[in-house]
Amino acid sequence: MDKEDTIISVYEKDDEGNKIVDDLEQEMEQAPQTIMNIDQIPSQQDLFCYHDGNSPMTMSPYQSDDDDATESKNRCNKFRQLSYEEIEQEIEKHYYQTDSLISNELDALITYIKGQKHLFNHSKQYTQRNLNMLILPAILISGFIAVFSSFLEDFYWSHGFIAGLNALVALCISIANYFKLERKSHGYYLTAFQYDKIETSLEFVSSKIAFMKDENDKEEIILKKIQETEEKICEIKEWNHSFIPNDVQKIFPIIAHLNIFSFIKRLENNKKLTFLRFQNIKNEIRYIQFVFQRDAKGLSSEEKNKMQQRLMQLFQTKESIKNDIICYCNAYGYLDNLFNIEITNAENKSSFLWSLCYPSKEKKNLSMNNHIVDAFFNM
Repeated sequence: MDKEDTIISVYEKDDEGNKIVDDLEQEMEQAPQTIMNIDQIPSQQDLFCYHDGNSPMTMSPYQSDDDDATESKNRCNKFRQLSYEEIEQEIEKHYYQTDSLISNELDALITYIKGQKHLFNHSKQYTQRNLNMLILPAILISGFIAVFSSFLEDFYWSHGFIAGLNALVALCISIANYFKLERKSHGYYLTAFQYDKIETSLEFVSSKIAFMKDENDKEEIILKKIQETEEKICEIKEWNHSFIPNDVQKIFPIIAHLNIFSFIKRLENNKKLTFLRFQNIKNEIRYIQFVFQRDAKGLSSEEKNKMQQRLMQLFQTKESIKNDIICYCNAYGYLDNLFNIEITNAENKSSFLWSLCYPSKEKKNLSMNNHIVDAFFNM
């Protein structure tokens, strides 16, 4: 049993109430054929004559649902389903800019590299600060001993005092060497420098493809650059085995734990599933409208009420899916905003005096405007 017979069986024909059906049909024929705002659920009288021009919510290559229904009549009552490719093309046409489709992954990669640069740069500053807290006192104490030891020889407590200072100097240097703070600080610096070079290279490529017209050449360059960047990131992780300090990870909760390649993969997979849901919803709406226009005189008022209720549910679901599609379109830009907020918060608290004066001050809350990305981070 095909899909058409399955749906028709739900609305079995009934000869009762022909007068009511004829009156309803006459009212619907007189209803104004106005274009509905895509942000609103259609009124009851517009459910069966729904059309909205070139709206992406119709997803029809013939501009509207009414056009498809009219064409169906002209084709001897043949119903044509919208394919996934048609749905995808219309969404890309109305929701995406021309260059964004090609450069989305590249922009996301640039955002990730920028975040990693700031992450390791802040780790370098954090480690360097801890190193300075140990080395600078040791230097000052050593200088004090060298200058004033001769003046303290006449006091009976001078030997014990100087021995204690020497022990303190040795302790500070030993702690610094034990935790390898100097080596870690230098390693973080080199890593941040490498990420800065990668970011600059990616920005040059992004500027270059903006002036290119051939879409195939753009895709080839972007794919090649992504593979090259992935190899460089693997090389960086091979020679830098230092972990990000826990205090720095708390300052960068997203940047420190994000796997950009996993994020892109999951985002694209979920987006395809959303497009499939939209395709099914859209085809069911079109089919109900098609059945009504084909068999309107043979449908009872109860059947039409069922169809009307089902259409209302479908239109509400379609509006919800439309919001999801908008979130998918803005996902990479929203991710960049989250990174910028974290970097700004980190820069505001990078001062040593700030951390002493406000040790328990909460960070600025991240604004939640994209439930798709927020769900990915479980925020």
